[in-house]
Amino acid sequence: MKKETYDAAYFSSLTTQQLEEMIDLGLGLPSQENREALLRILEVLEQRENDAIVQKAWEEFQLYYNSPERQGKEKYDFDEAALEEEEAREREKREKQEKKTGRRVSFSRVWAVGRVAILTVILTFATMVAAQAAGVNVFGALGEWTDNAFRFNLGTPPTSRLLSEEEAYVEAFRGRLYEIGIPADLAPTWYPEGFVPDMNRLYTETVEDGFDSVGCGFDNEAEDKHYTISIDRYYDKELLNNLIVEKNDKDEVETYTVNKRTFYIMRNNPGYTGTWSDGELLIVIGGNLSKTEVKEIINSIGG
Repeated sequence: MKKETYDAAYFSSLTTQQLEEMIDLGLGLPSQENREALLRILEVLEQRENDAIVQKAWEEFQLYYNSPERQGKEKYDFDEAALEEEEAREREKREKQEKKTGRRVSFSRVWAVGRVAILTVILTFATMVAAQAAGVNVFGALGEWTDNAFRFNLGTPPTSRLLSEEEAYVEAFRGRLYEIGIPADLAPTWYPEGFVPDMNRLYTETVEDGFDSVGCGFDNEAEDKHYTISIDRYYDKELLNNLIVEKNDKDEVETYTVNKRTFYIMRNNPGYTGTWSDGELLIVIGGNLSKTEVKEIINSIGG
């Protein structure tokens, strides 16, 4: 299409068939000017369709109301039998016309209902042609074919994989916390080498008006070591005030701050224990752990 033909008056002077042929031609010219021309053509066709609807309504008015037979009658006093007979004749006429025009009628209905969708397809197709011309294998990404067969080429689907023990533990622990409204990122994501989370000891405990608790046990069978993690939310602060974390006599308590949380780490045979609270939430990590291991577990707590 030439740029000087972008005038709407020019398109209005063409027949509908000519305009539709120009649309077919435009599919092979993916340029900005061509897109503008397609939009103008669609506007003209839409206006013609609207005019046709108005004309049809006027003809029906003339047929059913503004006729010599209607003179002197009430506005809504119609001969129902005559109307039904006329409608039957109109239906029969349309059916015959549809049989003659076949694909043409089908195209017109699609055009009337899905004009915006058709325009999107036209412009998208034009863009794809331009990309293909630039060396991008657009169509190859959608499908491939031989002389006698076609199939879609959607790429290789991602392979599924099983969660590792560590991932499964973190996902399960966080899920338990989320279920009872405790921030899920409080779940530690690291545990010492040699230890394995015992999912049979992953628990949720709720004491009405007292506290909610989620915890899990870890085992190192080779060295016969064990430790536990518990994360609690207290509703009764008196219970939290009366909570005692055991420690060895006279051993110092070390403070360790990570992510603005100050943990207290203390010796508690046979290993070390770390604990933190904000007055509502409580974390306790303890068992056969070295001080370094307790700190690494604390480091893995998010938030």
